[in-house]
Amino acid sequence: KTLGFSIKFDGKSIVENCQIAMNTSLGNFGVNPKLVSKSFSSVKKEINPVWANKNKILDSYNRLLLKFDGFSVEFRAYDDTFAYRFICDKKGEIIVNSETAKYPFDGAMDAYPQKVGSFHCWFEDVYRRMKLCEISKHMPMAALPFVFDAGNVKVAILDSDVSEYPKMNLKFSENGEIQGAFAPYPKEFENKGRLFMPKSTEDFIAKSSATRTFPWRAMLFARTDAELVENSIQYKLASPSKIKDASWIETGTCAWDWWNDWNIDGVDFKAGINNDTYKYYIDFAAAKGIEYVILDEGWAVNKKADLMQIVPEIDLPAIVEYGRQKGVGIILWAGYWAFDRDMENVCKHYSEMGVKGFKVDFMDRDDQQMTAFNHRAAETAARYGLILDLHGTHKPAGLNRTWPNVLNFEG
Repeated sequence: KTLGFSIKFDGKSIVENCQIAMNTSLGNFGVNPKLVSKSFSSVKKEINPVWANKNKILDSYNRLLLKFDGFSVEFRAYDDTFAYRFICDKKGEIIVNSETAKYPFDGAMDAYPQKVGSFHCWFEDVYRRMKLCEISKHMPMAALPFVFDAGNVKVAILDSDVSEYPKMNLKFSENGEIQGAFAPYPKEFENKGRLFMPKSTEDFIAKSSATRTFPWRAMLFARTDAELVENSIQYKLASPSKIKDASWIETGTCAWDWWNDWNIDGVDFKAGINNDTYKYYIDFAAAKGIEYVILDEGWAVNKKADLMQIVPEIDLPAIVEYGRQKGVGIILWAGYWAFDRDMENVCKHYSEMGVKGFKVDFMDRDDQQMTAFNHRAAETAARYGLILDLHGTHKPAGLNRTWPNVLNFEG
């Protein structure tokens, strides 16, 4: 009557009778499912990343595709990962009312959750250590990736290829059961200065074209902590790069003004948001082999949500040109709302000026509209040869493979 799975690793049962389903406007996928066909295959290929800590990534797995009436579920088994995703092949629009992801683990296991207080947060809370059964007493939800100790192996629950859909968070019961939790679809908004937040929400979590794949849900198994760090499963599961010629994308480090509040000692000018200060930063970056300088909040007129209004203390074209002469690229900070409302014009204008990219800030949500914004921002920036640093955003889930001009994610 329900669709689900069980997992064994190294011959030991890790979890049994997990339940998965999607309640949609086109049917309740996974409830009383009627199997139409099944197919099994093995895949072994190499991924050549545009940039990564490895030149080649081996993508090797067994694949099971179960086709039902109106939807399918794809399962993958790697040596160290189990993953699944729903696929819909109907036409028109689909509304997802809710998604079921129930994983009944042993509540006595040690876990390392990062608190998510609500669906509107900064994704920068500390990690805690506690039993699975204790988490619900201390926090409403936890963020992905979520790591816990299953005895002979550590398990990381994660997602990948999240597009036109909310990110998955996790809720917990006192018996150890883990459930997926998803932000509702925003309906009305209110402007809170830097923040542009939902004032009310719909009673569903997503709406999109019905012909689509949904995000991957995965469990990574690591015998050592090092294997957690070395794993590339989110990258493997993400959609391939949509940038045909990525030769213009240059990774690097940044000299940054924010942490020291523009304070510079022993100089013959007044430090602050002005030309002399940023030229000093550029000189420093050039001398130390640092590829970029970020102009953080303050270069655009405050509280205008208009990135075309530059403060009079700055001659931005001159700063960009000075950086070019020194071999240092300029990255501009931008609030999400200001960037989103004039994205095409802003990217075109500053790309033509010679700016290398944007650090976009204050997203602070993980509903469908915000995950869609990240993709749209990456696509628009890529058209104009701009890199992106997404700040105040949810945990990464493979976007940097699909749009490799996204170089960094920050809580």
